[in-house]
Amino acid sequence: MMVVNKSLGERVFDVANHVFLALVGLLTLAPFLYVVFGSFTDLQGLTWHKFTVDAYRYIFSTDTFVRSIGVSVYITVVGTAMSLVATALSAYALAHKPLPGRRFLLLMVLFTMLFSGGMIPTYFVVKSVGLINT
Repeated sequence: MMVVNKSLGERVFDVANHVFLALVGLLTLAPFLYVVFGSFTDLQGLTWHKFTVDAYRYIFSTDTFVRSIGVSVYITVVGTAMSLVATALSAYALAHKPLPGRRFLLLMVLFTMLFSGGMIPTYFVVKSVGLINT
């Protein structure tokens, strides 16, 4: 193994780079910490000085939490399996050279992967849900 001696400038840059990336990493945790800390406050508002576990008592006292987790796991597992099967079947069909219209289908798949729906359909969804100017 070859040992490379770094100059002072390179070592300073490495340290500054590590510190900067650590700070950015900690900054990305801020929204998650906000939600966790908010879950331990009273239900009237975010008064950070009053610690309570009422929200967790309520969640675990009903079957809604367990059912919600079950639905999330079911959708994740079934959705992933269905997506995997559909992708594998379409990949197999598109890899088959004598398939009529293969080039057109492949271009359509690639076009939709490269260019998503865009801003206008997203605007219509936000408008239909009633989230404009809220």
